[in-house]
Amino acid sequence: MAKTVYSHNLAVAALPYAVRSSNEATNGTTVDLALYKNNFRSVMFVVNAHTVSDGTHTVTVEESANNSDWTAVPAARVQGSLPAIGGDDDNTVHSFGVVPNQRYVRIVVTDADSSSGGAISAVAVIGAGSDNPANRS
Repeated sequence: MAKTVYSHNLAVAALPYAVRSSNEATNGTTVDLALYKNNFRSVMFVVNAHTVSDGTHTVTVEESANNSDWTAVPAARVQGSLPAIGGDDDNTVHSFGVVPNQRYVRIVVTDADSSSGGAISAVAVIGAGSDNPANRS
């Protein structure tokens, strides 16, 4: 099989679509890097800013060995920039990479200074796994 983005990576949910206006942090969906026994070692998060009325929606990334105790991923293992999404970011796509040291990763969106908020969603593209092509079930 040819080495393609599809054959060597999986896209999984990272943050369900919702309008975020709570002025607090929202944890994304846990991404399991051992999904289908692939032992993935790299993640690219693709964050979609839909309609953003107000506020700042700052994205950070965390990792965990047990899907319970979470710590921030150090900046040295983040590729690109973590987005801070504001009112000028309607219908934009932001992406950044992570080289995690733990089995689980997630993004966290912290919403500040919003009343109407902003609609944001995300997917994670996980890759660099031990199986080529990637197992899909």
